Amino acid sequence: MSSAAAAVVVVVVVAAAAAAVVEVVAAAVAVVVAAVAAAIVVAVVVVVVVV
Repeated sequence: MSSAAAAVVVVVVVAAAAAAVVEVVAAAVAVVVAAVAAAIVVAVVVVVVVV
């Protein structure tokens, strides 16, 4: 019984860690997308102003 309980604890901990990793990766992707979008906007503005 104790081994089963330990297995459940391990599964819960691994699932929580995986969820945290997914959340961090999603946040990083969102930051990268926002940075790329901002760079594109700046490039377009520069081109419009220069041309």
